[in-house]
Amino acid sequence: MDLRVKEAPKIESNAKIVRWNDGSYQLAIGKQFFDIQLTTAINSYIFNFPDQKLGLCKMEISKKGQVNPSLDSEK
Repeated sequence: MDLRVKEAPKIESNAKIVRWNDGSYQLAIGKQFFDIQLTTAINSYIFNFPDQKLGLCKMEISKKGQVNPSLDSEK
């Protein structure tokens, strides 16, 4: 009997979060930049249902962010 394991597909992205020297954050997607405004999250949680059969992952978060188009896309 052969046992074969199906490999998970490789996920690729050209998006990254950048933290600048002045302490600000931006989301970079290719050559486009979006400002991230961080605020304190009170009683906030992330719930993840990766596969309905695997169960629940729960994590408390301390900050949340709002992403807006950047007025100055060249930093």
